[in-house]
Amino acid sequence: MSSGDLRGPFLYNLPPSVLWEFCRIMDGLSDLDWTRFASEVLGDQIAVRLAERRERRTDWVMNQWETRNGRVGELIDLLECLQLLRPRDVILGWVSSLKPSSSPSPSLPPPPPTPPTVPPSPDPSDHTRRLSTTDKGGGRTLPRPAPPPRSEV
Repeated sequence: MSSGDLRGPFLYNLPPSVLWEFCRIMDGLSDLDWTRFASEVLGDQIAVRLAERRERRTDWVMNQWETRNGRVGELIDLLECLQLLRPRDVILGWVSSLKPSSSPSPSLPPPPPTPPTVPPSPDPSDHTRRLSTTDKGGGRTLPRPAPPPRSEV
């Protein structure tokens, strides 16, 4: 599958439930498959060895990638390259929910009623001029600020 149209969303935009399911599946992979994945993401074998010792190793690897502004399309490409299709399908399931369908979904609530039309506000420069002019007539003045509290020494 081509993921050129999936390059947009950053990994940190993945919903927590999707990321949790992805990490759960990845943590259950064989050590060889997981290490291949982590090596591609981290690029540093010391970081891979540190990640292997963590309880939630995939979550830590994904956090590292997120801080480098990794994208969902890059993740999908990597998973396909490594033939990790089950974790890829978790991500693709979320991506497919983002794409607008040709017909509206019946589970969506109807759109809210449109509010009554409000006449456009005056030009901002006119509004600013009116606010900046001094009132020559019977306008009220603003009250003075209260005196500072007395310090008891």
